[in-house]
Amino acid sequence: MSKLDLNDELDNEMYKVINKLEENGYKREDEFCIKMQSKIGDIYIAFFPKLLQYDNKTIPWICCQFEVEDTNEEELTSVCKQIVKEFEEIDLKPFMDEDAYCQHFTKKDNKEWTKLQMYVNIDFPNGEWHNHTL
Repeated sequence: MSKLDLNDELDNEMYKVINKLEENGYKREDEFCIKMQSKIGDIYIAFFPKLLQYDNKTIPWICCQFEVEDTNEEELTSVCKQIVKEFEEIDLKPFMDEDAYCQHFTKKDNKEWTKLQMYVNIDFPNGEWHNHTL
């Protein structure tokens, strides 16, 4: 069995997403990180590949991760909705999960910060995979 190297393809997909966001006014901070302005200050969104499995299939998705400090639930929900809206404006809806935080995010709380992640895929611009949402 031979191995398949997807690094270049995944990098190119992340570049496409970041380039579209730059066209909408985001600022690129480094190769795979952008900065967006929100009500609670600057948010830095990092991009990296992540494999998601469903129905014995594994598909590479782009994880979009950011952290916020000292914010309340209302502000955090507002920021999440803003990020989803920004991605929808570039015709890329984040992966939908009715049980997730704000229907798109995994959320990990810490005493000092909250880390949130959502997933996008250029091949699944409606945020669905085989009519399934995680």
